[in-house]
Amino acid sequence: MGEALRKEVQNISDEDLYASQIAEALRAYLSATGKSQNEVSKAVGISAAALSQFLSGSYLGDKMSLMQKISGFLDLENQRADTIKVPEFVMTSNAKAVITAIEYAHIHNDIALVYGEAGVGKTMAIEYYIKNHTDVIYITANPTISTPKGIVEEILDTLGKHQYGTLRREMNFLVSILKGTGRLIIIDEAQHLNHRALEVLRSIYDQTKIGLVLCGNQEIHDRMYGRGEVAFAQFFSRIGIRRCLQGGVTQEDINLIFHGRLINPECKTYFQHVANLRGGLRYMVKLYMLSTTIAKSRKRALDMDCIREAQKMLMGGDVI
Repeated sequence: MGEALRKEVQNISDEDLYASQIAEALRAYLSATGKSQNEVSKAVGISAAALSQFLSGSYLGDKMSLMQKISGFLDLENQRADTIKVPEFVMTSNAKAVITAIEYAHIHNDIALVYGEAGVGKTMAIEYYIKNHTDVIYITANPTISTPKGIVEEILDTLGKHQYGTLRREMNFLVSILKGTGRLIIIDEAQHLNHRALEVLRSIYDQTKIGLVLCGNQEIHDRMYGRGEVAFAQFFSRIGIRRCLQGGVTQEDINLIFHGRLINPECKTYFQHVANLRGGLRYMVKLYMLSTTIAKSRKRALDMDCIREAQKMLMGGDVI
């Protein structure tokens, strides 16, 4: 056998062995995580057909390039599995306030307004609620859906319904779907909605008699109350419950968040201090994740030195 042919046979053998190992690792990952091949193919950046063919041994394209992508994906997933886990949702005092307002609006088919600084846990509380209530229609507003047509089409998309045409046609179609269902619409980041969009939501509420929750920062409250704008009178006169998230993060909240994690009292006290500054729980969790990663890399317990170093990385300056 010639040298060139011998090398080619050897390379083919090595590639087949590598493919077998990658395929086995991928099957183990799919089994352990419960993810579908379609989900993985999207994450890897290849077609679902290519992934299926690779697993069946029938892929005829550039197999080495495909295997490198799959291998890189699996390596990253292994690293993620080995990282410090984000604290799970707990029923903090602010979370209780949010869920109380949502429950009231849902049960009584009323309007709720929930507002407060960014990072205090509003969105996490909403997500917790909708996991247990599949009839909730959850929308996160942003500048691209701040208009009447934008918000109506977003609600229809969330429902998996489509009615193309004028705003009037879309609105009538949406009302016909929701009327009398007793469902609930939650709009997060509601400060992005303009006045006419809010008026459309008021009209949806009036015609369907379903619950509506507006959740956002202080701006959404100030627009309705602080400026005394007559244009908002029709809306805020209909609000059945208002919750302002002003209360700070308590030591009890911190103990709940870090339950089962070995964190010394000094660090817990400092995390509470950080959680009550601008940025709230969101910033505190980021600080916890980075500081524990630093501690893990140094094979030591979390301490204030790790927290201070993490804070400098997050803030780009001195600690608070």
